[in-house]
Amino acid sequence: GAAMVDAGRLSGRVAVVSGAARGLGQAIARSFAAEGASVVIMDVLDELGEQSAAALSRAVYVHGDVTSEDDWEHVMRICRESFGAADVFVSNAYAATMCTISEETRAGWDRTLAVSLTGAFLGMRAVIPGMRDCGGGAIVAISSTHGGNVAIPQQAAYQAAKAGLTALTRNAAVT
Repeated sequence: GAAMVDAGRLSGRVAVVSGAARGLGQAIARSFAAEGASVVIMDVLDELGEQSAAALSRAVYVHGDVTSEDDWEHVMRICRESFGAADVFVSNAYAATMCTISEETRAGWDRTLAVSLTGAFLGMRAVIPGMRDCGGGAIVAISSTHGGNVAIPQQAAYQAAKAGLTALTRNAAVT
């Protein structure tokens, strides 16, 4: 079976998880809460987000489009009002199209990069000041082995965004 972990490893931590209404983001939010963190579930899927937050002891759902600076301000305000400054940010939200470069539309390319890369940048920019104020924090960016190590047909925009996300996260670590 899976190795048991010490409960409460994240006690006292405040985490914002983007794209956390379902899937991997939801699982991350659930595991963080189980380890004692207060969790802000950020997503645009309101019904699923509300259900995800309701299932956790110290969680709140906040509607937020990661590509919107106004939404990031709103999410940070609700986070501070609910739990205090965030000292953990998990950049999980992404968008992807499945087509070759020659078939990719400008709209599909722009949407993939906006959600998967610019959204991560806006999130980092929103959380870093609060992290500094509380003496540090952790940023976890959900990237992919497809983000630079291998080429996968029909994933040009996704791969470009994930490679950029990896570089952005390295830069945030030295900021």
